[in-house]
Amino acid sequence: MALTTSLTANSETAQDIAAAFNKFQDPVFEQRTEITALISELWAISSALLELEHAHNDPLHYRRRGRIENEQHTALLSLEYTFKDVQRLFGGLARPIYNSTREAYQAVWQNIQDHFRDEGGFTLVRRFEYYRMFLIDITAIIEGSVPQIPRLGLSNSILRYSESGGYRDNRYHVEKILRSQEEALPVDFGNMAIGAPRQPSWERMRPYGLIPVQNRPPSPRTFRRPPSPLTIGNEDYGPPPAPFAPASPTTTTTTTSSQSSNNRVRPTPNMHWILNVFSQDRPTTIFQTTGLESSCLGENMPHASSRLSGGYENLLELPFEAGFLRMRIYVRPYDRRARLLCKMDRGGQRLQSSFPITQLRIVREQSCLQICREDKRGRLLLWTNLRFPSYERLILFHCTFLALKAQDEANPIRGLDDHILYDEEEMFSAVIIDDTFQHALRIFKDSNSGGVRLQASALSGPMKKAPIWTAFITHHIFSSRWNQLPEPRKVHLADLTRYVFSGNYIPQLGPHGEHELCFMKAKDAEQFMDTIYDLTRTKP
Repeated sequence: MALTTSLTANSETAQDIAAAFNKFQDPVFEQRTEITALISELWAISSALLELEHAHNDPLHYRRRGRIENEQHTALLSLEYTFKDVQRLFGGLARPIYNSTREAYQAVWQNIQDHFRDEGGFTLVRRFEYYRMFLIDITAIIEGSVPQIPRLGLSNSILRYSESGGYRDNRYHVEKILRSQEEALPVDFGNMAIGAPRQPSWERMRPYGLIPVQNRPPSPRTFRRPPSPLTIGNEDYGPPPAPFAPASPTTTTTTTSSQSSNNRVRPTPNMHWILNVFSQDRPTTIFQTTGLESSCLGENMPHASSRLSGGYENLLELPFEAGFLRMRIYVRPYDRRARLLCKMDRGGQRLQSSFPITQLRIVREQSCLQICREDKRGRLLLWTNLRFPSYERLILFHCTFLALKAQDEANPIRGLDDHILYDEEEMFSAVIIDDTFQHALRIFKDSNSGGVRLQASALSGPMKKAPIWTAFITHHIFSSRWNQLPEPRKVHLADLTRYVFSGNYIPQLGPHGEHELCFMKAKDAEQFMDTIYDLTRTKP
């Protein structure tokens, strides 16, 4: 496998394993802090691998690639062994020896902890930290971006950097891990193997929202990925709310579902809601008409990423056009100031540009989201065009953009003027009581893909029009058992995967585990049922 192919594949595997570990948070609740740290490290490793890939492909760094080739091989080989071991251990979830899903996840989690502590002498989180730091070191040497000592020049500065304590420490630990891994490999004597083979019994499945454009699935246009062996089942949500409620709150950290004494959802500590949104599995609905390829037209800001390292957290990086363009989302924790950083590498030229989200507007054009700046005359100037491979991924990015803009406390914006998407038709709108607050519930149908979704948005207050959650229901609506009207103002849904753009939101659950929508008026609940029925009678 070519190095660049291996880097891309491992970056995607890191994201897949992060999504898999996200499933452990509820059944292994007491270890959530450790699991959250694992997820964060995996996303950081995914980003570091893409950075290394771009540095490796840059012809300007051709000469420096050779001096670090052995270190690259060591890091990637050890990382691949670790990923395969994690996937193999995930296979324990399918064993029929456990009495419950919770027991299975707890046992597999303990097996993972024991395996890597026994093999390397420290936790899996610490191992991922060494991988991440070593990958960053390798990239810095290839790019020549190490701290330069004037009297030594660049070449000698790189040599001095490669002999520094931090670099040597990271390399030592990764090499030590690799030696331990190779000692456990099977030894082949003819047709007889001695030792346990490293074959994963859990088949890796890449989240569809993160696949490259050229790997988009074939027809039919709309389908759902096969069920994963890591699926826990329906989430446990809170009890029905009070009949009247105030406006939506401003929110901070993320929420994931967990059964508690009063059937409420417990917040996930130290984990931003963005990681949950993009780690969840989702269907894929392909566009009939696609737009122009992704590109960044902004002014080159060479030091943009280094300036963000001071007080901002890099929460997410999304690749476009097979990684030639990457969009990062940064958030400053103390005031929730959010910025986008766009990086593009074309024809050997690298460009990066960054702006606060509150200074940007977003417009849809076919399968693209065009992110624009506004000049002094109020005219929109295109900054970045992002082409999405699926309806779901476009929607999640758009909702994330709007939610971050509304939650920004450094430059608060009352009401959002870019919440409407072209090619989406609003089929239904009403007020619901949701997590004890009044929200506007809408049904949208997309004319380009045929996708159908629900969205709950803040009805009033400083978060007005900001999305709280969205759910893709394209396939659900054709099931006669999916939606029921047990009471005049309440609709129960058998299955609903909500992508939540808030840290404190607590969805509602009916008495038998159904997802519950509580409408302000009985006629709105009836109209909701009628709209769903009408959608099943129209072509997608």
